Amino acid sequence: MLKVLVGHRLRAAREILARQSQQDLATNMGIGRSALNNYENGYRFPDPIFLGQFCDQYGCTADWLYRGVALGLPPEFMGAMIHRYNEIRFGRIDNELPAEA
Repeated sequence: MLKVLVGHRLRAAREILARQSQQDLATNMGIGRSALNNYENGYRFPDPIFLGQFCDQYGCTADWLYRGVALGLPPEFMGAMIHRYNEIRFGRIDNELPAEA
């Protein structure tokens, strides 16, 4: 279960902080796309060297990836995560909300 949570958080960090495709990030970080895919899908824990480089380069923290502790994360990341949570929870995004009468 922890591998899946770490993978979901890693994917969110890639999409929001790094703003790169799996292939682009994997190339930039010097790993294969399949390795990154395995991390994001919870099949494997991220390699510690990759994890350190990713966190340093994109402003993420290992504490958040592994434990969900948000202290020290960039504010724009937290805002995007709240928006993403609302999309998942309510099944829509803000611009699809019904207009108020």
